[in-house]
Amino acid sequence: KEYAGSDQKVITIMLDELVTYTKAAKDPEAYQFTKFEVRRTPGAKGDALASVNISPWQVVSDEAKLQGLQDAAENLVTELSSQTGIKEVNFLKDIQSVFPELGFMKDEENKGFLKQTTGRLLVVYWTSTDQREAFARGQEIDKKLSEGSWAKIRELVSAALQNQEVLMGVLVVAAVTDIARMPKFQAQLAPHANSPKQVLEHVLKVCPKVLPSFWCLPNVAKALATDCLTLDFAFPQLVAAEIPPAGLVRIKDMLAQDHEQFKMTSRNYLNVFLTCVFAEMSATLAPQSLDGSIYMNEDRWSEFEVGMQAMQMLEKESVQDVYNIILAQSCKSMGIAFDSSSTESRALARLVTMGSVGDAGRCHLLVEAFKQLEADQRSMLSNYLAADGIVRKPAFTLDGAREFISSALENAEVGPLPAILIILKVCTECAKKFRGILATPEPMITIKLTKLVRFAEQFAGAVTFQDMPFELAWESGAATATVIPKVWIPVRNEVILNSLTDQCQKIASDILSGGLQEKRFKGMLSRVFPELAYFGEAHKRQQEQTLGALLSVYWLLKDQHDAFTRGQDDEDVLTKQSWAWIQDWISDTMRLSSVEMVDAVLVYMAIHALGKIQNFREELAPGFSADLHDAALAHILQGQPELVPSFHRLPGKYRSIIIDSLSVDFQFGQFLQAETVPSDLVVVKEKLQRHGEEGFSLFCFRIFAQMAGKLGDKDLRGSLFMTESQFQRFKPGLDALQELRTLDAGPAYNAFLLHRGSKALSRFASPEHQALVRLLCLGSAYDHARGDALCSAFNELTSYEKSELTKWFTADGISECPGYVLCDAAELLKNAQANPAVGFTEALRALLRVKQKIAYSDMGLMRPESYKAQVILRDLASYASEAGPDPLDFGSADLQVVTHTKGDNRIHTVKVQPLDHDGYRSRSFSCRRCMIDLLRCFAILLFSFLLAASVAGAAGLYLYPDKAEELLDVDMDMPKQIDEVRQFVQDRPRLSSYLLMAVALCSLIGLSFACCCGCSRGESFMQLCCCNVRTAKRLQPSGTRSVSTICSYEPLAQEGPGAPLLSEDGQVLKSA
Repeated sequence: KEYAGSDQKVITIMLDELVTYTKAAKDPEAYQFTKFEVRRTPGAKGDALASVNISPWQVVSDEAKLQGLQDAAENLVTELSSQTGIKEVNFLKDIQSVFPELGFMKDEENKGFLKQTTGRLLVVYWTSTDQREAFARGQEIDKKLSEGSWAKIRELVSAALQNQEVLMGVLVVAAVTDIARMPKFQAQLAPHANSPKQVLEHVLKVCPKVLPSFWCLPNVAKALATDCLTLDFAFPQLVAAEIPPAGLVRIKDMLAQDHEQFKMTSRNYLNVFLTCVFAEMSATLAPQSLDGSIYMNEDRWSEFEVGMQAMQMLEKESVQDVYNIILAQSCKSMGIAFDSSSTESRALARLVTMGSVGDAGRCHLLVEAFKQLEADQRSMLSNYLAADGIVRKPAFTLDGAREFISSALENAEVGPLPAILIILKVCTECAKKFRGILATPEPMITIKLTKLVRFAEQFAGAVTFQDMPFELAWESGAATATVIPKVWIPVRNEVILNSLTDQCQKIASDILSGGLQEKRFKGMLSRVFPELAYFGEAHKRQQEQTLGALLSVYWLLKDQHDAFTRGQDDEDVLTKQSWAWIQDWISDTMRLSSVEMVDAVLVYMAIHALGKIQNFREELAPGFSADLHDAALAHILQGQPELVPSFHRLPGKYRSIIIDSLSVDFQFGQFLQAETVPSDLVVVKEKLQRHGEEGFSLFCFRIFAQMAGKLGDKDLRGSLFMTESQFQRFKPGLDALQELRTLDAGPAYNAFLLHRGSKALSRFASPEHQALVRLLCLGSAYDHARGDALCSAFNELTSYEKSELTKWFTADGISECPGYVLCDAAELLKNAQANPAVGFTEALRALLRVKQKIAYSDMGLMRPESYKAQVILRDLASYASEAGPDPLDFGSADLQVVTHTKGDNRIHTVKVQPLDHDGYRSRSFSCRRCMIDLLRCFAILLFSFLLAASVAGAAGLYLYPDKAEELLDVDMDMPKQIDEVRQFVQDRPRLSSYLLMAVALCSLIGLSFACCCGCSRGESFMQLCCCNVRTAKRLQPSGTRSVSTICSYEPLAQEGPGAPLLSEDGQVLKSA
């Protein structure tokens, strides 16, 4: 049961206490009865660790122990009855050993019960030993119990305590009464009981040995104590007129029984019962002080005496007559007339008795309020209050009516008339539903008003108390209903709504002008915002958080950094720099400078958590779960706005903004953790965009203020939550929401991820990511526009180009050598962006061409691990600014790399040879260069032929000697030199093959040299051309690559795998 619903795989239960108890056990019956609880370890460990705690109430069957208790009780009673002068301090010491039940209440949660029980035992001690001064020493002087009243008390006690057995029985009743009120005792011993009386009835019948002092009583005292402990009659309700005449029937029936078994008359039996009741009532305020009986002063004794005398008259009088005597005595003390034959007079007398408590001023207020009722209301209330439950049914027991009326009279915002009207409404509803709920008619309906007491105490007068809705919770199979107030009161009165508006706008104005002090602001909240009363005790945490949010608004708008941060940890206090940013945000972005806007903000913060109130949500927005509390509140505000008067009074545009912002299924906490997706922001933008700047401002500021007040339930002295670290986590999300004003949801979400991730990312996600970041830095990208342009240019490159550029940009000169310092790269990218004939993409491809030429020039170079290379791009950067207007000019320019070494560093200077305006390369292109290129081409062809011929001849001689000899034997008319060679080969075929292999090797070396000479300048064989040969125009669109041969032939352009092949006129030939 304790761990039901736990997700822990293993629960550890410590059995130490059970082991010790088991070792000491002697009686099997008592051991089987053992009561215990499983108690979790305090703190987080309690999720998986608990211990078994033996309960203090166990069966006592040890005869020696029981005999010892009986002897100690007899000694105590002897000292009290003989009046030997036992001192109070000794009495308090003795009762600890005589009544082991006192040990049941020693833990912290039951100390109140212990003090009340001790007070009850002291009352028996003071009255039985005639100690008036001790009894009255804590009472106020003007209300102190008189000697005459004390004499009457002594008379009652003396008549009741005729012998030691009765005295012992009364002491036991005083000692065990409150045990039944302890929740754990009830849960373990009588879980199905509905009242303390039923708990005691069950325990005394099933397991009386759990109460050893009771079990030790003689039989007569035991039977007497049983009646006093289990009789379901509340004497305080009788003297307060909370019960109708039918409530006295139980006492009259009790007096009619034969009491011969107790060896006493009915009057003596009643006196014992009244003595127990007197001790219980006198100790009502014992938890406050044990310095005498604070409660039983002169006024309350007078009231008790009226009830006592009335009950003593029950032997001869009817219950109606006795009840009328109580009412008559109450009216006489208040100075008002009473007519027992008048229904209205009896009803008024009962009302006064319930509410005045001997106070003539209160009595007058109740009488005047009763007269202010309309005729039909007064008639209905009179019938309800005057019904006796015997002749006129049903009658009503108004449990808690005295406290309720007292609370209403003490609260000037409630007053007597609204309290009377609520009683009338409750009785009317019960009368309507009575016969539909109960199978058989009952003489009395018990209405519990205890839940109304606190509501009446805390009610603030923004609305009318009598309009409060409520529900009746009926107990199964019983004529008992509990009134559960629904504090959400509908307000449609324009006067009240206008008054609320004026008060809140006055607060807003004072905040903006700086004239409202924090203490006064806090004190006005409950009056200006009636919704704060909706939370109640069950949702105290949400109420405190709401107050924290409202106070945060106050501190933020008044620029009170010290007040906002006074409760924060010194090591994580919100800095003044962050506070300055917040203030600028409020004034420049939020624009919270008008009284109407501040009024709307305060209202929003006062009502934003109402959807978390379970009863409020389930009744008014059924079907909405707890995690949809915002949507539930939006549903309520849209359908029943009068239940939230602060919202109902706002102008229409602010009501619309609040409803739309609440209806957005957006959790800011999830957004900060990137649990949401961009589509969530789409909904936010769609909902708020139509409200303009004010919509986004109210939405964002609500989030900020709500988070600032998140820990208001712990302390309202400053914002404990919005520390510097929390603010830094919070700010990226706030920025992203604000960017929804100008950006679409996707870019705003991605901007948040980039900003949020940059704070936590300790390394690059990939080499390409690192290269892209370096590119952004090289391109001086400090805003999204420039950054997006560079990223797009990078994405236009082929996969191979991206890979090569990434390798170049990520070479660090440490683990990957060399590392390249790209001088003037920023200028290159700047000029490329500014020149429409170039652009970022062609600039990146130019860098790739530079990389290729540098790689060829460095081929085979030995360099140390720390080698660093500088690339001077000044000439290329300048040409990026001048190239054009033809977009092909920049990409077609010839690049030359001049390299020299300085220490360990190599410096590569890039030189540009652009085309002239006719598409020709000029400047330093000379015929000498052209001739060199042609000779190199011829050499390549010659060496290729020699290589192929020599390899073929050597292979033929070596692999097919017979075939080669046949070919050499053929008679042919040849020159002499060739014939000599043929003869040499024929005579020495193996040597000839070796010579041919040598020629092949030399040809290969020559071919390699000829190719490398061209490539040393960064040119491929296909790119060799003459100075007066026009460069062929590119066939492909911008962004593709092609090469040209010296004969003007150009391959079809292709952009990566799968790109289409283009013909000369640009048409697609086929798919690659």
